[in-house]
Amino acid sequence: MTQRLGVALTGHWLARDAIEKLVQLADRLGYEVVLVDGDPWTPRSRPHAPVYDAETLHRLALDASSKARVSQIRFPFNWEPDALAESWLRLDRLAPGRVVGFIGAGSGRQGQDPPRERVNHLASFLDKLDSPVPLALAAAKPRALALVDQHAQIWDINLPPLREHLLPARDQIQKDVETWIWVFARPGQRLEDATREYRKICPWFGHLSDLEVSNAMLWGDVEHVQLRVDVIRNELMIDVPILDLAGLNEAAARQVIESLRPDRNAKADG
Repeated sequence: MTQRLGVALTGHWLARDAIEKLVQLADRLGYEVVLVDGDPWTPRSRPHAPVYDAETLHRLALDASSKARVSQIRFPFNWEPDALAESWLRLDRLAPGRVVGFIGAGSGRQGQDPPRERVNHLASFLDKLDSPVPLALAAAKPRALALVDQHAQIWDINLPPLREHLLPARDQIQKDVETWIWVFARPGQRLEDATREYRKICPWFGHLSDLEVSNAMLWGDVEHVQLRVDVIRNELMIDVPILDLAGLNEAAARQVIESLRPDRNAKADG
């Protein structure tokens, strides 16, 4: 049986050819969802991070796959609603049924407006958006969660995969939506090393205690990690856990994709 699982090749870490190869691999090994870098932004700590035109990279990922749904986050402050809908429509014509629109309000760490203003802009944007494809919306707090109810078919849960954080937010979703949650994946690493990387790459969860971080990540031997993914999927009622590979180079990302592949019968070497 193939378990539902996704992988995120995001964070502006990988070269285009690496992304293409890893998308091909994930598609072949049964990953249901593949996320690639979306609207470009350069972290202040990494001014030379690779950035790409969003639609061009989305197209590359669709061309490199045949089964997986492919998505990337877009930010309303970069788009007019009609232009974004047209972008998704062009992509959907290339791979009907495999394009997922994905929107988030954006982070204050990107130098944008304060949270309330970003969510207000997101709400106004969504009211005007006529999406030609299923829409995923990143949300964690009440005002954004209400927008999931109003506009989205997929809730991208912008929270750590911890019961005490997730369940109160889930109680605010009034309709049946598909759920995604990103899980920082470092199978094979020691807890200390994985925690150090998590703290560096996921600063938006800097409020978590070390114990919470240890439970929010995938670390240790592969069997332990696979069991943890099952717990997240079943106990937290997540449709598609997303392996977050931000910060890994091509070889390390390939190793994670292969070791946790949903289709255990698929061959990594094609």
